[in-house]
Amino acid sequence: MSDREKRVRERAHQLWEREGHPSGREVDHWDQALREIDAEDGPVEAKKKAPRARKTAPATASNGSLKPARKKRSPK
Repeated sequence: MSDREKRVRERAHQLWEREGHPSGREVDHWDQALREIDAEDGPVEAKKKAPRARKTAPATASNGSLKPARKKRSPK
């Protein structure tokens, strides 16, 4: 469990206790805890994610039209 996740879990628990242990509010408390932790950490920590894979452009023919995908050869 990451440090951030641990902090969110503890904050959500505090919110639950502060509201008198209501049932069925887990998602609300978790979301509120996330917002609070993100606000405390600032935009840099909140935005840290794994880099996305780059998308590659489809192959094009010399005239700019798309090339059809090659068919796989079946063994003879």
